[in-house]
Amino acid sequence: METFEYKGIWWLPDKPHDKIPGFLKYDPKEGGSLELIGNLNSLSDFKSLSAPVIILGETVEGKKVTLYKCFEKSRELNFPGQIRSLFFINVIFIGCHFQKEEDILFDEISINFSNLEEWVGLGGIKSRKTDKPNGHLKKEYYIEPPQEIAVKLEKTDIYINFSYNCKFTGYSLNLKQTTFIKIKPKNPISIIEYFNGIIRNIQDFLTLAMGKAVYPMLMTGKSNNSVIELANGQVLLNDIYVYTRMGAFADYSSKIYQRDILFKFCDIADKLDICLQNWINKTYSLGPIYELYFGTFYNPTMYRSHEFLSLVQALESYHRRILNGKYVTDEEFEPLYEAIKKAVPNDIDCNFRESLLNKAKYLNEFSLRKRLRDIIDRLGDWIETFINSPESFIEDVCNTRNYLTHYDERLESKAKTGEELYWLVQRMRFLLEICFLKELGLSEEKIKALVIKYQKYGYLLGY
Repeated sequence: METFEYKGIWWLPDKPHDKIPGFLKYDPKEGGSLELIGNLNSLSDFKSLSAPVIILGETVEGKKVTLYKCFEKSRELNFPGQIRSLFFINVIFIGCHFQKEEDILFDEISINFSNLEEWVGLGGIKSRKTDKPNGHLKKEYYIEPPQEIAVKLEKTDIYINFSYNCKFTGYSLNLKQTTFIKIKPKNPISIIEYFNGIIRNIQDFLTLAMGKAVYPMLMTGKSNNSVIELANGQVLLNDIYVYTRMGAFADYSSKIYQRDILFKFCDIADKLDICLQNWINKTYSLGPIYELYFGTFYNPTMYRSHEFLSLVQALESYHRRILNGKYVTDEEFEPLYEAIKKAVPNDIDCNFRESLLNKAKYLNEFSLRKRLRDIIDRLGDWIETFINSPESFIEDVCNTRNYLTHYDERLESKAKTGEELYWLVQRMRFLLEICFLKELGLSEEKIKALVIKYQKYGYLLGY
Protein backbone atom coordinates (compact mmCIF):
# COMPACT_ATOMS: atom_id res chain seq x y z
CA MET A 1 0.00 0.00 0.00
CA GLU A 2 2.55 2.54 -1.18
CA THR A 3 2.01 5.66 -3.24
CA PHE A 4 2.47 5.15 -7.00
CA GLU A 5 1.73 6.81 -10.32
CA TYR A 6 1.35 5.17 -13.72
CA LYS A 7 1.08 6.69 -17.15
CA GLY A 8 -0.98 4.73 -19.66
CA ILE A 9 -3.97 4.47 -21.96
CA TRP A 10 -7.53 3.90 -20.71
CA TRP A 11 -10.83 2.77 -22.18
CA LEU A 12 -14.28 1.43 -21.33
CA PRO A 13 -14.83 -2.34 -21.72
CA ASP A 14 -17.51 -1.83 -24.39
CA LYS A 15 -15.36 0.68 -26.30
CA PRO A 16 -11.96 -1.04 -26.62
CA HIS A 17 -10.91 1.08 -29.62
CA ASP A 18 -11.58 4.46 -27.96
CA LYS A 19 -8.41 4.72 -25.90
CA ILE A 20 -7.45 7.89 -24.02
CA PRO A 21 -4.11 8.80 -22.42
CA GLY A 22 -4.02 9.59 -18.73
CA PHE A 23 -2.36 9.24 -15.34
CA LEU A 24 -3.34 6.83 -12.55
CA LYS A 25 -2.35 7.88 -9.04
CA TYR A 26 -2.72 5.99 -5.77
CA ASP A 27 -2.23 7.03 -2.17
CA PRO A 28 -3.26 4.65 0.65
CA LYS A 29 -4.92 7.46 2.60
CA GLU A 30 -6.57 9.25 -0.31
CA GLY A 31 -7.31 6.29 -2.58
CA GLY A 32 -7.01 6.13 -6.37
CA SER A 33 -7.57 8.83 -8.96
CA LEU A 34 -7.41 8.84 -12.75
CA GLU A 35 -6.79 11.99 -14.77
CA LEU A 36 -7.70 11.60 -18.44
CA ILE A 37 -6.77 13.89 -21.29
CA GLY A 38 -10.02 13.40 -23.11
CA ASN A 39 -13.55 12.15 -22.53
CA LEU A 40 -14.62 8.52 -22.16
CA ASN A 41 -18.16 9.36 -23.29
CA SER A 42 -19.49 11.03 -26.39
CA LEU A 43 -19.50 14.83 -26.63
CA SER A 44 -23.30 14.80 -26.35
CA ASP A 45 -22.88 13.67 -22.72
CA PHE A 46 -20.39 16.41 -21.90
CA LYS A 47 -22.56 18.14 -19.29
CA SER A 48 -23.26 15.02 -17.19
CA LEU A 49 -20.54 13.42 -15.05
CA SER A 50 -20.21 9.66 -15.47
CA ALA A 51 -19.80 6.78 -13.04
CA PRO A 52 -18.44 3.78 -14.96
CA VAL A 53 -18.31 0.54 -13.01
CA ILE A 54 -15.12 -0.50 -14.81
CA ILE A 55 -12.36 1.35 -16.64
CA LEU A 56 -9.61 -0.73 -18.24
CA GLY A 57 -6.04 0.41 -18.82
CA GLU A 58 -2.52 -0.52 -19.75
CA THR A 59 0.50 1.30 -18.36
CA VAL A 60 3.57 2.24 -20.39
CA GLU A 61 5.36 -0.56 -18.48
CA GLY A 62 2.86 -3.04 -19.92
CA LYS A 63 0.86 -3.65 -16.73
CA LYS A 64 -2.80 -4.57 -17.16
CA VAL A 65 -5.07 -2.47 -14.90
CA THR A 66 -8.75 -2.68 -13.95
CA LEU A 67 -10.31 0.29 -12.16
CA TYR A 68 -13.48 -0.67 -10.27
CA LYS A 69 -16.38 1.49 -9.07
CA CYS A 70 -15.27 4.80 -10.53
CA PHE A 71 -17.02 8.15 -10.52
CA GLU A 72 -16.14 11.35 -12.26
CA LYS A 73 -15.31 14.18 -9.87
CA SER A 74 -14.77 16.93 -12.40
CA ARG A 75 -14.52 17.68 -16.09
CA GLU A 76 -13.29 20.80 -17.78
CA LEU A 77 -12.71 22.08 -21.28
CA ASN A 78 -9.30 23.69 -21.70
CA PHE A 79 -8.01 25.77 -24.56
CA PRO A 80 -7.74 24.78 -27.37
CA GLY A 81 -10.72 22.41 -27.00
CA GLN A 82 -8.98 19.81 -24.82
CA ILE A 83 -11.11 17.93 -22.29
CA ARG A 84 -9.67 16.87 -18.93
CA SER A 85 -11.57 14.43 -16.70
CA LEU A 86 -10.77 13.44 -13.12
CA PHE A 87 -12.13 10.19 -11.67
CA PHE A 88 -12.11 8.78 -8.13
CA ILE A 89 -11.38 5.05 -8.06
CA ASN A 90 -12.65 2.79 -5.27
CA VAL A 91 -10.56 -0.30 -6.08
CA ILE A 92 -7.52 -0.79 -8.34
CA PHE A 93 -6.55 -4.21 -9.69
CA ILE A 94 -3.08 -4.47 -11.24
CA GLY A 95 -2.26 -7.59 -13.23
CA CYS A 96 -5.56 -8.31 -14.99
CA HIS A 97 -8.44 -7.03 -17.10
CA PHE A 98 -11.94 -7.76 -15.76
CA GLN A 99 -14.44 -7.08 -18.54
CA LYS A 100 -17.59 -7.25 -16.39
CA GLU A 101 -18.43 -6.68 -12.72
CA GLU A 102 -19.66 -10.25 -12.35
CA ASP A 103 -16.18 -11.45 -13.41
CA ILE A 104 -14.54 -9.84 -10.37
CA LEU A 105 -14.57 -13.00 -8.27
CA PHE A 106 -11.55 -14.14 -6.26
CA ASP A 107 -10.69 -17.69 -5.31
CA GLU A 108 -8.38 -16.40 -2.58
CA ILE A 109 -6.93 -13.19 -1.13
CA SER A 110 -3.58 -12.94 0.69
CA ILE A 111 -2.94 -9.99 3.00
CA ASN A 112 0.02 -8.77 4.99
CA PHE A 113 -1.30 -6.63 7.85
CA SER A 114 0.77 -4.09 9.73
CA ASN A 115 2.65 -5.66 12.68
CA LEU A 116 1.53 -9.15 11.63
CA GLU A 117 5.10 -10.53 11.84
CA GLU A 118 5.38 -9.38 15.47
CA TRP A 119 1.97 -10.81 16.38
CA VAL A 120 2.54 -14.22 14.79
CA GLY A 121 6.10 -14.35 16.14
CA LEU A 122 7.41 -17.13 13.88
CA GLY A 123 10.68 -16.37 12.09
CA GLY A 124 12.30 -18.38 9.32
CA ILE A 125 15.63 -16.54 8.98
CA LYS A 126 18.22 -18.55 10.92
CA SER A 127 21.95 -18.30 11.58
CA ARG A 128 24.69 -20.74 12.48
CA LYS A 129 28.44 -20.68 13.05
CA THR A 130 30.69 -22.88 10.94
CA ASP A 131 34.45 -23.47 10.80
CA LYS A 132 36.57 -21.71 8.19
CA PRO A 133 39.71 -23.34 6.70
CA ASN A 134 41.95 -21.02 8.75
CA GLY A 135 40.39 -22.17 11.98
CA HIS A 136 38.17 -19.14 12.49
CA LEU A 137 34.41 -19.26 12.82
CA LYS A 138 32.08 -17.70 10.29
CA LYS A 139 28.38 -16.95 10.60
CA GLU A 140 26.02 -18.24 7.94
CA TYR A 141 22.43 -17.16 7.42
CA TYR A 142 19.82 -19.42 5.88
CA ILE A 143 16.05 -19.66 5.49
CA GLU A 144 13.99 -22.34 7.19
CA PRO A 145 10.38 -21.23 6.66
CA PRO A 146 7.88 -22.11 9.40
CA GLN A 147 5.23 -24.58 8.36
CA GLU A 148 2.05 -23.13 6.91
CA ILE A 149 -0.69 -22.85 9.52
CA ALA A 150 -4.16 -23.90 8.36
CA VAL A 151 -7.40 -22.95 10.10
CA LYS A 152 -10.58 -24.57 8.80
CA LEU A 153 -13.74 -22.52 9.35
CA GLU A 154 -17.34 -23.15 8.30
CA LYS A 155 -17.32 -21.08 5.09
CA THR A 156 -13.68 -20.11 4.73
CA ASP A 157 -10.24 -21.62 5.15
CA ILE A 158 -7.58 -19.35 6.67
CA TYR A 159 -3.85 -19.93 6.20
CA ILE A 160 -0.84 -18.20 7.75
CA ASN A 161 2.15 -18.51 5.44
CA PHE A 162 5.49 -16.84 4.86
CA SER A 163 7.34 -15.24 1.97
CA TYR A 164 10.94 -14.05 1.62
CA ASN A 165 12.45 -11.19 -0.33
CA CYS A 166 16.17 -10.57 -0.90
CA LYS A 167 17.51 -7.18 -1.99
CA PHE A 168 21.19 -6.89 -2.94
CA THR A 169 22.71 -3.44 -3.47
CA GLY A 170 26.33 -4.42 -4.13
CA TYR A 171 27.42 -3.42 -0.64
CA SER A 172 24.65 -4.86 1.50
CA LEU A 173 22.13 -7.66 1.51
CA ASN A 174 18.64 -7.16 2.91
CA LEU A 175 16.67 -10.34 3.59
CA LYS A 176 13.09 -9.85 4.76
CA GLN A 177 10.32 -12.21 5.84
CA THR A 178 6.73 -11.23 5.18
CA THR A 179 3.86 -13.01 6.92
CA PHE A 180 0.58 -13.37 5.06
CA ILE A 181 -2.94 -14.35 6.01
CA LYS A 182 -4.49 -16.18 3.06
CA ILE A 183 -8.29 -16.24 2.91
CA LYS A 184 -9.77 -19.01 0.77
CA PRO A 185 -13.59 -19.30 0.77
CA LYS A 186 -15.31 -22.55 -0.18
CA ASN A 187 -16.48 -20.81 -3.37
CA PRO A 188 -15.16 -17.69 -5.18
CA ILE A 189 -16.70 -14.44 -3.94
CA SER A 190 -16.61 -10.79 -5.02
CA ILE A 191 -14.02 -8.35 -3.72
CA ILE A 192 -16.78 -6.35 -2.00
CA GLU A 193 -17.81 -9.48 -0.08
CA TYR A 194 -14.18 -9.89 0.98
CA PHE A 195 -13.91 -6.25 2.12
CA ASN A 196 -17.24 -6.13 3.96
CA GLY A 197 -16.95 -9.62 5.42
CA ILE A 198 -13.95 -11.76 6.22
CA ILE A 199 -11.23 -9.12 5.66
CA ARG A 200 -12.95 -6.68 8.02
CA ASN A 201 -13.49 -9.49 10.55
CA ILE A 202 -9.81 -10.45 10.55
CA GLN A 203 -8.63 -6.83 10.63
CA ASP A 204 -10.80 -6.15 13.69
CA PHE A 205 -9.69 -9.41 15.32
CA LEU A 206 -6.02 -8.43 14.94
CA THR A 207 -6.72 -4.89 16.18
CA LEU A 208 -8.33 -6.35 19.30
CA ALA A 209 -5.35 -8.66 19.80
CA MET A 210 -2.64 -6.03 19.33
CA GLY A 211 -4.36 -3.08 20.97
CA LYS A 212 -3.48 -0.99 17.90
CA ALA A 213 -5.34 -0.31 14.66
CA VAL A 214 -3.94 -2.59 11.94
CA TYR A 215 -4.20 -2.04 8.19
CA PRO A 216 -3.43 -4.08 5.06
CA MET A 217 0.16 -3.49 3.93
CA LEU A 218 0.00 -5.70 0.84
CA MET A 219 -2.98 -7.42 -0.76
CA THR A 220 -2.92 -9.90 -3.64
CA GLY A 221 -5.61 -12.16 -5.04
CA LYS A 222 -6.10 -15.02 -7.47
CA SER A 223 -9.06 -15.36 -9.81
CA ASN A 224 -10.14 -18.00 -12.31
CA ASN A 225 -11.02 -15.09 -14.59
CA SER A 226 -7.36 -14.09 -14.83
CA VAL A 227 -4.96 -16.89 -15.76
CA ILE A 228 -1.54 -17.43 -17.30
CA GLU A 229 -1.20 -20.15 -19.93
CA LEU A 230 2.24 -21.78 -19.94
CA ALA A 231 4.02 -23.24 -22.96
CA ASN A 232 3.48 -26.80 -21.70
CA GLY A 233 -0.29 -26.26 -21.58
CA GLN A 234 -0.53 -25.71 -17.85
CA VAL A 235 -2.68 -22.88 -16.53
CA LEU A 236 -1.73 -20.79 -13.48
CA LEU A 237 -3.69 -18.16 -11.60
CA ASN A 238 -1.55 -15.02 -11.70
CA ASP A 239 -1.14 -12.64 -8.77
CA ILE A 240 -3.48 -9.65 -8.91
CA TYR A 241 -2.47 -6.72 -6.71
CA VAL A 242 -5.39 -5.03 -4.99
CA TYR A 243 -5.38 -1.40 -3.83
CA THR A 244 -8.14 0.47 -2.04
CA ARG A 245 -8.44 3.54 0.15
CA MET A 246 -7.30 2.90 3.73
CA GLY A 247 -8.50 6.23 5.15
CA ALA A 248 -6.91 9.42 6.39
CA PHE A 249 -5.82 7.89 9.72
CA ALA A 250 -4.11 4.75 8.40
CA ASP A 251 -0.77 4.51 10.20
CA TYR A 252 1.60 1.84 8.89
CA SER A 253 4.56 2.92 11.00
CA SER A 254 2.90 2.43 14.38
CA LYS A 255 4.56 -0.36 16.39
CA ILE A 256 2.88 -2.53 18.98
CA TYR A 257 3.93 -2.30 22.62
CA GLN A 258 3.79 -4.94 25.31
CA ARG A 259 1.32 -2.98 27.43
CA ASP A 260 -1.17 -2.67 24.55
CA ILE A 261 -1.22 -6.36 23.60
CA LEU A 262 -4.22 -8.38 24.68
CA PHE A 263 -3.03 -11.69 23.22
CA LYS A 264 -0.57 -13.03 20.64
CA PHE A 265 -0.84 -15.92 18.21
CA CYS A 266 1.05 -18.23 20.57
CA ASP A 267 -1.54 -17.56 23.31
CA ILE A 268 -4.45 -18.93 21.27
CA ALA A 269 -2.68 -21.12 18.68
CA ASP A 270 -4.42 -24.27 19.96
CA LYS A 271 -7.85 -22.57 19.80
CA LEU A 272 -7.40 -20.23 16.84
CA ASP A 273 -10.09 -21.98 14.80
CA ILE A 274 -12.62 -21.76 17.65
CA CYS A 275 -11.78 -18.13 18.41
CA LEU A 276 -12.02 -16.99 14.78
CA GLN A 277 -15.22 -18.92 14.15
CA ASN A 278 -16.85 -17.46 17.28
CA TRP A 279 -15.68 -13.97 16.29
CA ILE A 280 -17.18 -14.30 12.81
CA ASN A 281 -20.39 -16.01 13.92
CA LYS A 282 -21.11 -13.26 16.45
CA THR A 283 -20.67 -10.43 13.94
CA TYR A 284 -24.42 -10.36 13.38
CA SER A 285 -25.33 -10.02 17.06
CA LEU A 286 -22.28 -8.03 18.20
CA GLY A 287 -21.65 -6.09 14.98
CA PRO A 288 -22.89 -2.71 16.32
CA ILE A 289 -20.70 -3.18 19.43
CA TYR A 290 -17.67 -4.00 17.23
CA GLU A 291 -18.25 -0.76 15.30
CA LEU A 292 -18.47 1.38 18.44
CA TYR A 293 -15.36 -0.18 19.94
CA PHE A 294 -13.14 -0.30 16.86
CA GLY A 295 -14.24 3.17 15.79
CA THR A 296 -12.16 4.50 18.70
CA PHE A 297 -9.07 2.84 17.15
CA TYR A 298 -9.58 3.75 13.51
CA ASN A 299 -10.27 7.41 14.37
CA PRO A 300 -7.36 8.42 16.66
CA THR A 301 -8.32 12.12 16.52
CA MET A 302 -11.64 11.46 18.24
CA TYR A 303 -12.31 13.73 21.23
CA ARG A 304 -11.88 11.91 24.55
CA SER A 305 -15.49 12.66 25.48
CA HIS A 306 -16.73 11.11 22.20
CA GLU A 307 -14.53 8.07 22.81
CA PHE A 308 -16.05 7.76 26.27
CA LEU A 309 -19.62 7.98 24.93
CA SER A 310 -18.90 5.38 22.22
CA LEU A 311 -17.62 2.93 24.83
CA VAL A 312 -20.58 3.58 27.13
CA GLN A 313 -22.94 2.86 24.25
CA ALA A 314 -20.97 -0.29 23.39
CA LEU A 315 -21.21 -1.58 26.98
CA GLU A 316 -24.95 -0.87 27.08
CA SER A 317 -25.48 -2.59 23.73
CA TYR A 318 -23.41 -5.58 24.81
CA HIS A 319 -25.52 -6.02 27.94
CA ARG A 320 -28.74 -5.63 25.95
CA ARG A 321 -27.75 -8.24 23.37
CA ILE A 322 -26.03 -10.78 25.64
CA LEU A 323 -27.80 -10.39 29.00
CA ASN A 324 -31.16 -9.12 27.73
CA GLY A 325 -31.51 -6.26 30.22
CA LYS A 326 -35.25 -5.84 30.79
CA TYR A 327 -37.19 -6.04 34.03
CA VAL A 328 -40.09 -7.91 32.42
CA THR A 329 -40.79 -9.24 28.93
CA ASP A 330 -42.17 -6.92 26.25
CA GLU A 331 -45.48 -8.76 26.42
CA GLU A 332 -45.70 -8.19 30.18
CA PHE A 333 -44.70 -4.54 29.83
CA GLU A 334 -47.26 -3.71 27.13
CA PRO A 335 -50.31 -3.41 29.47
CA LEU A 336 -48.21 -1.35 31.91
CA TYR A 337 -47.26 1.04 29.12
CA GLU A 338 -50.89 1.34 28.06
CA ALA A 339 -51.83 2.19 31.66
CA ILE A 340 -49.14 4.90 31.74
CA LYS A 341 -50.49 6.34 28.46
CA LYS A 342 -53.96 6.60 29.92
CA ALA A 343 -52.61 8.23 33.07
CA VAL A 344 -50.94 11.05 31.14
CA PRO A 345 -53.50 13.90 30.74
CA ASN A 346 -54.54 14.76 27.20
CA ASP A 347 -54.94 18.46 27.93
CA ILE A 348 -51.21 19.15 28.58
CA ASP A 349 -48.89 20.54 25.91
CA CYS A 350 -48.72 17.99 23.08
CA ASN A 351 -44.93 18.13 22.87
CA PHE A 352 -44.63 17.56 26.62
CA ARG A 353 -47.04 14.64 26.42
CA GLU A 354 -45.12 13.07 23.54
CA SER A 355 -41.86 13.47 25.47
CA LEU A 356 -43.32 11.72 28.53
CA LEU A 357 -44.64 8.83 26.44
CA ASN A 358 -41.34 8.39 24.60
CA LYS A 359 -39.51 8.16 27.94
CA ALA A 360 -42.12 5.70 29.22
CA LYS A 361 -41.35 3.32 26.35
CA TYR A 362 -37.96 2.61 27.90
CA LEU A 363 -38.98 2.29 31.55
CA ASN A 364 -38.68 -1.46 31.14
CA GLU A 365 -34.96 -1.15 30.27
CA PHE A 366 -32.25 -1.59 32.89
CA SER A 367 -30.35 1.51 33.92
CA LEU A 368 -26.71 1.99 32.93
CA ARG A 369 -25.75 1.48 36.55
CA LYS A 370 -27.36 -1.95 36.70
CA ARG A 371 -25.97 -2.95 33.31
CA LEU A 372 -22.40 -2.20 34.41
CA ARG A 373 -22.90 -4.07 37.66
CA ASP A 374 -24.25 -7.12 35.77
CA ILE A 375 -21.30 -7.13 33.34
CA ILE A 376 -18.75 -6.94 36.16
CA ASP A 377 -20.51 -9.69 38.13
CA ARG A 378 -20.63 -11.92 35.03
CA LEU A 379 -16.88 -11.64 34.47
CA GLY A 380 -15.95 -12.76 37.98
CA ASP A 381 -14.49 -11.30 41.16
CA TRP A 382 -10.94 -11.08 39.75
CA ILE A 383 -11.96 -8.35 37.29
CA GLU A 384 -12.56 -5.96 40.19
CA THR A 385 -8.80 -5.81 40.78
CA PHE A 386 -8.12 -3.69 37.71
CA ILE A 387 -11.27 -1.58 38.17
CA ASN A 388 -10.14 -0.68 41.69
CA SER A 389 -13.48 -0.26 43.49
CA PRO A 390 -16.33 -1.28 41.15
CA GLU A 391 -18.89 0.99 42.82
CA SER A 392 -16.71 4.07 42.36
CA PHE A 393 -16.05 3.03 38.75
CA ILE A 394 -19.78 2.64 38.06
CA GLU A 395 -20.56 5.94 39.75
CA ASP A 396 -17.90 7.73 37.70
CA VAL A 397 -19.16 6.27 34.43
CA CYS A 398 -22.80 7.13 35.16
CA ASN A 399 -22.09 10.68 36.34
CA THR A 400 -19.80 11.40 33.39
CA ARG A 401 -22.24 9.90 30.87
CA ASN A 402 -25.17 11.87 32.31
CA TYR A 403 -23.20 15.10 32.27
CA LEU A 404 -21.90 14.65 28.72
CA THR A 405 -25.38 13.69 27.51
CA HIS A 406 -27.39 16.45 29.22
CA TYR A 407 -24.71 18.94 30.36
CA ASP A 408 -26.53 19.32 33.66
CA GLU A 409 -24.54 21.85 35.74
CA ARG A 410 -25.38 19.88 38.89
CA LEU A 411 -23.27 16.97 37.58
CA GLU A 412 -20.36 18.99 36.27
CA SER A 413 -18.27 18.61 39.43
CA LYS A 414 -18.87 14.83 39.46
CA ALA A 415 -17.96 14.21 35.81
CA LYS A 416 -14.41 13.09 35.04
CA THR A 417 -12.16 15.21 32.83
CA GLY A 418 -8.53 15.35 31.76
CA GLU A 419 -6.28 12.58 33.04
CA GLU A 420 -9.05 11.09 35.19
CA LEU A 421 -11.26 10.73 32.11
CA TYR A 422 -8.36 9.11 30.22
CA TRP A 423 -7.95 6.37 32.84
CA LEU A 424 -11.70 5.89 33.10
CA VAL A 425 -11.81 5.33 29.32
CA GLN A 426 -8.95 2.78 29.56
CA ARG A 427 -10.84 0.78 32.19
CA MET A 428 -14.04 0.86 30.12
CA ARG A 429 -12.13 -0.24 27.04
CA PHE A 430 -10.54 -3.12 28.93
CA LEU A 431 -13.90 -4.17 30.36
CA LEU A 432 -15.18 -4.51 26.79
CA GLU A 433 -12.06 -6.40 25.75
CA ILE A 434 -12.60 -8.95 28.51
CA CYS A 435 -16.18 -9.34 27.29
CA PHE A 436 -14.87 -9.99 23.77
CA LEU A 437 -12.38 -12.58 25.04
CA LYS A 438 -15.23 -14.34 26.79
CA GLU A 439 -17.23 -14.34 23.55
CA LEU A 440 -14.22 -15.86 21.75
CA GLY A 441 -14.64 -18.90 23.99
CA LEU A 442 -11.66 -18.40 26.31
CA SER A 443 -11.99 -19.58 29.91
CA GLU A 444 -11.80 -17.24 32.90
CA GLU A 445 -8.45 -18.79 33.87
CA LYS A 446 -7.05 -18.20 30.39
CA ILE A 447 -8.27 -14.59 30.28
CA LYS A 448 -6.81 -13.87 33.70
CA ALA A 449 -3.47 -15.40 32.64
CA LEU A 450 -3.36 -13.13 29.57
CA VAL A 451 -4.04 -10.05 31.66
CA ILE A 452 -1.19 -10.94 34.01
CA LYS A 453 1.16 -11.93 31.19
CA TYR A 454 0.89 -8.59 29.41
CA GLN A 455 0.84 -6.57 32.64
CA LYS A 456 -2.57 -5.03 32.05
CA TYR A 457 -3.15 -4.67 35.77
CA GLY A 458 -0.24 -2.31 36.30
CA TYR A 459 -0.98 -0.31 33.15
CA LEU A 460 -4.66 0.20 33.93
CA LEU A 461 -3.90 1.24 37.49
CA GLY A 462 -1.47 3.87 36.19
CA TYR A 463 1.96 2.41 36.96
